[in-house]
Amino acid sequence: MQIERSRQVVDGVGWLILGDLNFWALGLLAVILAPTDAALGQAVVENPRVPARIRQALNVESGLNDGLAVPLVALFTAGAASAASASGGYDFWVELAARAIGYGLVVGLVGGLIVSYALNMASRAGWTNDSFRRIAMLGVPLCVYTVSESIGGSGFLSAFVAGLAVASITDTSRHGLLDFTDETGVLLGLITWVLFGGAFVGQTLMDISWEPAVYALLSLTVVRMVPVSISLLFSGFRWQTYAFLGWFGPRGLASIVFAIGVLEMEQIEDAQLIGETIVWTVALSVILHGATSGFGSQRYGVACERMPWAEILAGMPEMEAVPEMPTRRAFHAGHSQPVADSASAEG
Repeated sequence: MQIERSRQVVDGVGWLILGDLNFWALGLLAVILAPTDAALGQAVVENPRVPARIRQALNVESGLNDGLAVPLVALFTAGAASAASASGGYDFWVELAARAIGYGLVVGLVGGLIVSYALNMASRAGWTNDSFRRIAMLGVPLCVYTVSESIGGSGFLSAFVAGLAVASITDTSRHGLLDFTDETGVLLGLITWVLFGGAFVGQTLMDISWEPAVYALLSLTVVRMVPVSISLLFSGFRWQTYAFLGWFGPRGLASIVFAIGVLEMEQIEDAQLIGETIVWTVALSVILHGATSGFGSQRYGVACERMPWAEILAGMPEMEAVPEMPTRRAFHAGHSQPVADSASAEG
C-alpha cells in the first residue's frame, strides 16, 4: 500500500530526536513501528456509520502490513547486527539478510504447499476430518517458524508466506478450518498483552527518558499522518478523511513481537533504546487510540452522513462501494460466509 511504502523509510524524525542511533537502528525502529493493529481500534473498523471504503482501507492495511514489514525488519536487523560486528561489512550484511529472507521465503512456501496438498489429498480420500484439519492449520505456522529460525531464516516471514500458500490452494473458509487457529491466536495475543504490560511498560516507565516519549508521540501523529496525507493527495477525499485515516493507525502486537526479537539480539547496539521507544509508542497508542476510537469513528460517520447531496450525487470517493474482507471472528457457527460488517483482517 502507498501508506506503508511512505512510512517504511528511515525516519528523519527519529534522527532528530534519537540522534545517537545509527542508520540501521533508525531504519529498524521505523519499520517496526510501521505496522498498524486495528484490534486496538475495533470500534473504528466495525462501525457501520463509517463508509465501507474507509473501513476497508484500514482493514487491508492492518491485515497485510505485518507481513510486508517482515522483509524490511530482516534487512535492517541484519544491517544493525553487521554494523556492531567486528567482522561486519557489506558482505556480512548481505549474507545475514539473504539468509533471513531467502530461507524464510523457501521454508514458508514449501511448508505451506506441502500441508495444503497433503490436506486436500487426505480429505478426498476420507483419511481425516474437520477437527484434525483445524489442528493442522495451527501446526503450519508453528512448524515453518521453527524450521526457518533453526536454519537462520525469518520465522515470521515463513509463517506469512505459508499462510499465503495455504490460502491459494485450500479454501480455509470451509468447515471453519481457521477457527481453532483463530481462537488460539486470540488467547496468545491476550497473554502477550499481559506480558507486555507487566514486563515492559512498568520497567520502561520507571526509567523515564524524554527522547523515547517524545518520539512515540510524534510517531503516532506526524510520522504517521504526513505520509498518509501525501499518499491520499489525488484520491479526492475530504480533509476529514485525511485526518481520520491518518490518526487511526494504532501500533500493537506486531511491533511488540518485533521488539522482543530485537531485544534478544545481543549484537544490536542501542537495542535497549529501540525497545524503550517501541514500548512508549505502543503504550501511548493503547491509551490514545483506545480512548478516541469509539468517539472518533462516530463523529466521522456523522460527518459523512451530513455531506452535501451534491457531492454524494457527483460520486463522493468515500462512498464508493467495495467488497469487505472478513475478520477472523467472521467464521463461526455454521462456517458460512463472513458477516457483512467485517473488520480488520489481521496478519
